[in-house]
Amino acid sequence: VNVRVRYLDRDGNEHDEVRRGLAAGTFQHECDHLDGVLFLDRVVDTRTFTTWEMFERHHKDGFFEEMRHFVARVGS
Repeated sequence: VNVRVRYLDRDGNEHDEVRRGLAAGTFQHECDHLDGVLFLDRVVDTRTFTTWEMFERHHKDGFFEEMRHFVARVGS
């Protein structure tokens, strides 16, 4: 739910921030790219893979409902 980010900006200034909620996930995702980690590297159960078409048809509504509860609980 939280991620602490310590970094230098393009001018060499140090930053130390804590991100929460969806922003934390976004920061983690982008940091993973810098470390050469892909989304697929974090998948626990490959049986959960789906196409966009199947996601839209069968999982989209449930996913968005779950995200609404998550954002209400921890923020975005």
